Amino acid sequence: MPIGEAGRRYDVAMAPPRFALLGVAVAGLTTAAVRTGGGGAAGWPLHLGLWLTAGLAWVAALAALGRIAPRASDGAVLVAVAIAVRAAAWLAPPLHSDDVYRYAWDGRVASAGVNPYAHAPADPALSALRDGAPATPPDTSDGERRPPRPPAGAGVFPRINNPDLPTIYPPAAQLLFRAAASLPLPPVAALKLLVGACDLTVLALLGRWLRRRGGIDPRWAAAWGWSPLVAIEAGQEAHVDPLAIVGLTAALLAWEQGRRLGAGAWLGLSVAAKLIALPTLVGMRSSRALAAAAAVVALLALPYLGAGPALLGSSGEFARRWRGNEGAFAVIAAGAEPLACALIERLEPAAIAGGTAACARPLDLAERPWLAALLTGRDRRTTVFPDELAGALARAAVGLLLAALLAWLAWRRATPLQAAEWTLGALLLLTPALKPWYVLWLLPLAAVTRRPAWLALATLAPLGYLPLASWLEGAPWHDPAWARALQHGACWLLLVVGAALGRRAGPSTGAGPVQAATVPKLDPPAAPATIPPR
Repeated sequence: MPIGEAGRRYDVAMAPPRFALLGVAVAGLTTAAVRTGGGGAAGWPLHLGLWLTAGLAWVAALAALGRIAPRASDGAVLVAVAIAVRAAAWLAPPLHSDDVYRYAWDGRVASAGVNPYAHAPADPALSALRDGAPATPPDTSDGERRPPRPPAGAGVFPRINNPDLPTIYPPAAQLLFRAAASLPLPPVAALKLLVGACDLTVLALLGRWLRRRGGIDPRWAAAWGWSPLVAIEAGQEAHVDPLAIVGLTAALLAWEQGRRLGAGAWLGLSVAAKLIALPTLVGMRSSRALAAAAAVVALLALPYLGAGPALLGSSGEFARRWRGNEGAFAVIAAGAEPLACALIERLEPAAIAGGTAACARPLDLAERPWLAALLTGRDRRTTVFPDELAGALARAAVGLLLAALLAWLAWRRATPLQAAEWTLGALLLLTPALKPWYVLWLLPLAAVTRRPAWLALATLAPLGYLPLASWLEGAPWHDPAWARALQHGACWLLLVVGAALGRRAGPSTGAGPVQAATVPKLDPPAAPATIPPR
């Protein structure tokens, strides 16, 4: 053995376990963030501050990987820290979202032999399945839908958000909810168990994917495994997204292994769990993959086809009305408002001539009730208010931008990884409602591409909860402009800087432990693309 090589091995053996120490710091800060979350509005700044600090420690750990020599024990350290990061979150009750109670309700309904798409929770037909105190109608006096505030110890039904709306969750998610309902555990514990299994499966798949690719430090699986955002949103809140992310990650891995049928089947599972993965199909130019995806979606939807059009659930309501923590969409919507006024003025000249301001009068579509229903989602109302029209125009503009991106990716023959990364990134940056847990989707991709913009978005995502504590105490929900500007602005800035550096340095140049965010060339590679070794 060369003397120099022996010396390097000795140095690695004697050096402090920096990788493990970084993981301990992330786990400690994440645990502190979880444990300070129950202090109400007064303790909310400390809770979010610790969460953000944990995120910064996580990014620092990822950035340091290039300067830390690998050890044989790193795989065990990676898994041990991932468990430690999640431990407190697994034991803590849901705090930031009440989605898990809707999951539990849907599972209860399905276990009773009822199609969960056929009835809203408030439907009297489901009264026999209710527990706890009766749910109160949502308070919409300030224009926002507020969840009921049940007393401590209330059951599942009183905690359901929007009980007047049918479920929004697709068939694969419904099957997971039903599986949880069949376990001999309390509803939230059962859901945490199954979602936790999906969460750790993503980590296992990501580690395998990174090892197969080569040229990427496999410890970058910590982009998922050590993320405080993943720990809290999947571990504490039990959001169902890890189920769909399992499908997406497995699909991308199968594609790079040359297994087209398996890639399509896994992507079908992802789409059937959450529709956000659907645009990835643009990168799968394989009839076998597309047929497998369609077959899996159809098979999973089969038990629920009796609901007919109601199988779409309340997705239309979400698409038309939900807004919150938006970035670019706020700019687009601001530009749509004068356009909506101009359209009303053009279509309602009599009203304007009579002295009514264009944006003070709804648009009457009595002669086109189908259009009114499309814009408002209300079958029995033929008037469209100016804010509804402006929102519809803004969403249409976003739809056109996403369609243009898909067309460009198809034209440039993007790989499935490229299609997934750029469509998911665009969806999150253009969405009218950015929930912090939506950012989870980008983390397995960020482990492969090492794009700083996605890491920044995940680190700053907790800012989306700034108004939550005061809102639950009765204050109106208001996302601070500075918080939205920081979250979205940091991501956009890093994308632009990365693109500029990529053009100057060329596509094969890396930039330090966390690579510069370059916009990839989308010509089809002869072999799966890898990030060049440093």
